[in-house]
Amino acid sequence: MKTLTGGSKSLRILLIVLLSLGLLACIGTPATPTKIVPATETPTPIVIVVTATPVPVLVVTNTPVLPTATVPVPTATPGLPTATPTAHIVIPPLVTVLPIPPVLPRPSPTPPCQELPVRGFGKVWGENESARDYVGCPSYPKTEMGVDFTAQRFENGIIFYTSASGYFDKDSVLVLFRDNKTWSKVTAPADASPAPIGAPPAGKYAPQGRIGYVWQQAAGVRTRLGWGIEPEKSGKVANGTNAAWQAFTRGYMYWIPWNLPDDRYIYVVATYNPYPPGGNRSDWLEFKDTWNP
Repeated sequence: MKTLTGGSKSLRILLIVLLSLGLLACIGTPATPTKIVPATETPTPIVIVVTATPVPVLVVTNTPVLPTATVPVPTATPGLPTATPTAHIVIPPLVTVLPIPPVLPRPSPTPPCQELPVRGFGKVWGENESARDYVGCPSYPKTEMGVDFTAQRFENGIIFYTSASGYFDKDSVLVLFRDNKTWSKVTAPADASPAPIGAPPAGKYAPQGRIGYVWQQAAGVRTRLGWGIEPEKSGKVANGTNAAWQAFTRGYMYWIPWNLPDDRYIYVVATYNPYPPGGNRSDWLEFKDTWNP
């Protein structure tokens, strides 16, 4: 056993004393509890930053989005002509069409006439099938005749009478209605005259004499014709201001020189239908006289 020196021995004793004192202090003196004081400071908030990845939003509308088609454009080869597209029309097969029979000439409603009208009457008769259908062939007398006349034009028609001696015209006044192209014959005395009436509207005329009598007294005439649009016109064979008249198998033609030289008209009045079916007619036609000698 190794002999301790005097210094080492003293150090050893000192350590033992210190250990003993420390042990006694732990056993004999109770430990004072530590007081926990709550913090008065405002706690620092913890901020958590979250970075969100944007999510695409699908927007739905009512308008359909059509896919875009990319049409390749052909590249023209240099030096070659560019061909123009040609539209091809496909015609469906047609049904079998029977051959059309030849058109046969329609027989004229007027048989060949032994005598033909001349001058203005002849021009209208020859150029208008409707005129031939209305009046037929010249009757007796077979030529036109000059006649005295008195006539007046109205808003919707015409009234006139002539000195023609035929049964149709004798002592008769003829009324031509424009609303339905019909005529009416009214018997009136040569000295007849209308009763007094009020003044006509500005620019219009009240008829006088036999024409005024028929206009006023015949049923429906005044209402359908309206007022006169000009004064009555008269002419006589004796001084060359006459009208003209011609009888036909189915009607009559009248030439009225309203205002010479150009205001001349021919009126074609039908009185009988061709056979068949026959029967009376009451319609009329109007033609401007374009004949010149």
